[in-house]
Amino acid sequence: MPAGFEPHTPFTERTYWSLPNGLLPTAAPLTDWRRSVVVWLDGPSARDRSRAPADITMADARFVPPVVAIEAGRSARFVNRDSVLHLLEPVSGKFMAAESVGPGDTTERQFDRPGTYRVRCSEVPHMEATILVLQQGQAAEVSADGSFQFNGVPPGIYTVQVWYAGEWMFKQSVEVGGKPVVVEARLRKAQQRKE
Repeated sequence: MPAGFEPHTPFTERTYWSLPNGLLPTAAPLTDWRRSVVVWLDGPSARDRSRAPADITMADARFVPPVVAIEAGRSARFVNRDSVLHLLEPVSGKFMAAESVGPGDTTERQFDRPGTYRVRCSEVPHMEATILVLQQGQAAEVSADGSFQFNGVPPGIYTVQVWYAGEWMFKQSVEVGGKPVVVEARLRKAQQRKE
């Protein structure tokens, strides 16, 4: 992915939520847009071999990473590393009940149906995480230079998709054989989302 690609909403200090009581250490939202990108490989032999829950950490009043992608049937685990309680609730729909997660505690939620699930902390308004649940496939982490890699993919025809800013922005079919396959994902600029 190109290094010059810019996030859809630039961070500005004046819109950042802050708590003046000093009890909650806060940090600016992640400035590296690549932490919010999902690269997904879909195909008959593309399987997420990890059955462990995907961890989403609550630290410095933010979710890290802010977006995870998992296969249907896998869980997401929320880990509270902050010194205050977080109240998790769904942004839309009724896929989970509101749940309090105290400092040092964890909670886990299994996602059996494909879809896009958004969770927020009602106590800290800017905290939001997205869980993308797909029927089958596997995700690759995007590195600091914008590259991504899938290893040990059996021969066959697959689809590489890239999700960012609430939508799938890139899709390309690839054939995997005996040689490495290079895919250059060119993302269009995301449109400003209206909430």
